[in-house]
Formats: sequence, C-alpha cells, structure tokens
Amino acid sequence: MVEITIPPVKGHTFNLSESFFIVKPQQASKWDKAGSYLPPCFGGKGNLYVVKVEAVHVSNGKVDKEIATVEVNLKIY
Repeated sequence: MVEITIPPVKGHTFNLSESFFIVKPQQASKWDKAGSYLPPCFGGKGNLYVVKVEAVHVSNGKVDKEIATVEVNLKIY
C-alpha cells in the first residue's frame, strides 16, 4: 500500500504544492477564477466533501495516461 499526504491548499489559486497539479479545471467561473482550485464551501448542512487523487503519467507536459484513481472523503459539513 502506498500512502500520500494531501497538503492544505488555499482556495482560489493556481499555486499547488509540488507534485500536485490540476488535471481538469473547475468550470464555475461565475463563482471563482476559471480553472483555479475551488475549495469546499458551505451550501447548507450535510454536504460531503471529496477529493479525487489521480496518479498519472505526464509526457511533454501533458497527462497521457491515468495510472490509478482514488476518492478521499474529507469531511461532512
């Protein structure tokens, strides 16, 4: 089993920690800067926040192969 640590990330940014990058930008430009990391936000009680972590192979600066994917439940708010 491989263990990774997901570091804290400030919201509304394009600057992620080393070895992390946005694979698919969020599309909610009316709520935030298009493509930036959109953090969890409250919209009522009982919402489950999940992060999808993908191990990918990058060639010539582009993702060309997905190796593995896991979804991590962060918190219910």
